[in-house]
Amino acid sequence: MKRRTGRIAAGCLAAVMAGALGVAALAGCAPQDEAVSYVQVDVNPSVALSLDAGGSVLSVYAENEDAQVLLYGEDLVGMDAEQALEKIAELSVELGYLDRANCGVDVLVEGRADEAEITAFAQAAFTAAAEPEGIAVQFTSEGTFTLNRERLAANAAYGLDLGAAQFSLILSAQAADRSLTIEAAAEMDTEELIAIVNEAAKQIEPYATAAYGAAVRIAQNVYETGKNSLLVTPYLLPYANFLRYPVNNGMIYNLYVNAYGALDTALIAAEEAEALAQSMSVPQPLRDAVADALQMSAEEEAAFAEAAVTFAEMNDWLDGYIKNKTAEERAALRAQIEAAMEEVQAFADTVEAGVSEEYKEAFGQFCADIENIIPVGAETAIKGYVEEFEGLAEDLTAALSAAKEPKAALYAARNTFKDRADQTLETIRDELSAADRKVVDAAVDALDEGFTALENTFRGAVEEAEQAAREALAALRAAREEAQGDVQEG
Repeated sequence: MKRRTGRIAAGCLAAVMAGALGVAALAGCAPQDEAVSYVQVDVNPSVALSLDAGGSVLSVYAENEDAQVLLYGEDLVGMDAEQALEKIAELSVELGYLDRANCGVDVLVEGRADEAEITAFAQAAFTAAAEPEGIAVQFTSEGTFTLNRERLAANAAYGLDLGAAQFSLILSAQAADRSLTIEAAAEMDTEELIAIVNEAAKQIEPYATAAYGAAVRIAQNVYETGKNSLLVTPYLLPYANFLRYPVNNGMIYNLYVNAYGALDTALIAAEEAEALAQSMSVPQPLRDAVADALQMSAEEEAAFAEAAVTFAEMNDWLDGYIKNKTAEERAALRAQIEAAMEEVQAFADTVEAGVSEEYKEAFGQFCADIENIIPVGAETAIKGYVEEFEGLAEDLTAALSAAKEPKAALYAARNTFKDRADQTLETIRDELSAADRKVVDAAVDALDEGFTALENTFRGAVEEAEQAAREALAALRAAREEAQGDVQEG
């Protein structure tokens, strides 16, 4: 019988974990060259390209759902930057994302690529695609209203001086590595950050919507919890002989895998609360203050009030409102834009404070449940390790209370428990005698039916989530194509 480790094939898990990152990229056989440049194009669909030294596209991120719809069924990997920008421009017009009402395009470049050259490519591409439709495109390389609001807040919080392109790259890297903080990312080399983004993009499927990622993440947690429950007994068996193995690494292994699972469950709940926070209603006084700061006309203020109902909707509307202005208009309104940013950021601070509390409460619950995580009898069998574990939890609690980014801190903690579990499992395999390894392997093999059931359930959940995501994206794209067809006929 083939020995089972209780883990799904590495390729499947890599794709699954990448899909849960909350970002999406086009699949394709990317060249093996090193990614050295990052280009972000924001129409409202927000697309990020990773380029090699020759300017070829290695990977493509669809950074929001509109971008996933825009790129669904397309493949930009292997094109040069100019070709990719031309395709993005054509699709933006064909699907109605770029029109007379939404005519702003923002392009950011970070890394080795020539910023002036890439910007010129983008301007030529969007102008060529838009002019036949009578669309007067407004270009900017300053970043969107929301990006700059968040950037200025981060600079103030950490004493940094991040530019718009650099901050955009950091946000993309954080989406790929959730344990990465802004402060740590700011100290990293630009190409290190680009590599993080590029490597994540290679593993993420084009249908990996937020809903898909959430469903897969929950299924993954159920699978891991079930797997670890099955593996409790096999890895404890050899340690009944405490004379041969004075340290019960079987219990230590279970201690860390249970901690990882419990913390991951807490993180899932906190992330649901974070997503929900984006749908918070915008108070009327805030809408009034922003409208006043930007000196909106009565017509603009009415449109703003109608469209900016939630926090996320307000951000999207303001991004488009500012991008649609000419360079001269933006320059003349610089002080007013900054005043509006301050108004929105004050509200964002309250939203983020609530989200931070969700993450801190999640860890607090985890710490409160530590007694349930520590295996029965472990207090005496691995007393020193239990004390170390409890000390680690205390240290993490203290660090979290002062953390400016508790989400990243919790992911770092979760990764610590996973690393320690993996290290302990290696220790177990190394220290066991050949005879004891056979005992463990036989016990694991006996669980084959249970593992198969877990894997089938997991794969079924992934397939169901994939089908739902594909259907949703296909329907959204078809709806836009139909709407554009109606416009042209009219």
